[in-house]
Amino acid sequence: MTDQIETHDEAAEESMATLITDDGLILDPATGEVICADLPEGIEPPAQSEGARTGATLGFVEWVLSKIHARHAIRAARARQANELRAQLQSWLEDAVKQFNNEPEVIAINARIASLDSQAARASRGAEFLESAYLGALGDFARSMLAGQKVRTWQSPSGYGAIALTKQQPGLEITDAQAALAFAKEHAPFAVVESVSKKEIKKGVLNLFAGTLEIDPEWTDEAKAIVKDGFEKAQQALYASNAFQYTPASDKVTIKTGVQ
Repeated sequence: MTDQIETHDEAAEESMATLITDDGLILDPATGEVICADLPEGIEPPAQSEGARTGATLGFVEWVLSKIHARHAIRAARARQANELRAQLQSWLEDAVKQFNNEPEVIAINARIASLDSQAARASRGAEFLESAYLGALGDFARSMLAGQKVRTWQSPSGYGAIALTKQQPGLEITDAQAALAFAKEHAPFAVVESVSKKEIKKGVLNLFAGTLEIDPEWTDEAKAIVKDGFEKAQQALYASNAFQYTPASDKVTIKTGVQ
């Protein structure tokens, strides 16, 4: 049993030794896909532990933005280089004599273009991994830094880019038209006729999801109680219904590095 454990450990160490480190990311040598981030000592990612969430630090956010910025720059540079070579190649291919005289160069340029395209794609994958892995944490950090301000974009002090927050309105899809109409007819007052439009149904249901109840201050206390009771019953029925798919209001988080 001991020999088996040692063999397993040696295999694991050998596997780890073959991994590729690429400026803050660890790649699978067989596929080139990103496995995880290779954070430097002293930079800790946000964590969720026993119900307590550790927020992102400025150092962590700057590290992530710097790596995304670097990869955007590499992708842009390699794309420009590849396009310049494609233009040169196209001018040769339009001239049969030049094409014949430069055949070795044509082969070499095609190989170089393929290499540049590969490098650009690899840089894009790295940036996409970092964004998908840490976008939520970066958004939380930006919200905390911008709390109480009208500004919705946090700028990196080191010039690596910005984190932009864009308000997304709540959304509602009717997944079962008949069930939605039945719900609307039963839970007036926002829909009381069979010809009620989907727009009116959605408006009323969104108010239910949001807990928005409009009460006229001139109503009697009895009328207010009746409307409130009907609203609460409609909310309970809504949660049990499969007629709607609700998307709550949220912030869209966008990383902007400024690299074209």
